[in-house]
Amino acid sequence: MPEKREHKRITLDILGDIVFSSPIRIINISAKGALVEHSKRLDINKKMKIAVSVEGTPLILKGIIVRSSIVRLEKNKRGESQPVYQAGLEFDEELTEQEKAILSGQL
Repeated sequence: MPEKREHKRITLDILGDIVFSSPIRIINISAKGALVEHSKRLDINKKMKIAVSVEGTPLILKGIIVRSSIVRLEKNKRGESQPVYQAGLEFDEELTEQEKAILSGQL
């Protein structure tokens, strides 16, 4: 199937935090958005900020959730199954050249 995305995706595995919330994992990122994993469902059309640190450099990624779904079940510390959600985050503004350079160092 041909790629329809306007911007190239960079595959990452960076942990961050939803500002004022809980940990989140960035799966991949482009100039205009990111695919993230979280232990709770992220509501579509909800604005959010994700704080990450890449090799000691802090970044704040701001955007809106455009999709969210369960992708698998994982066992928690008590051995209970818990859902893992993936969500698409569309950035409010395209990443700056400096942010792209910082993130591309993760390749």
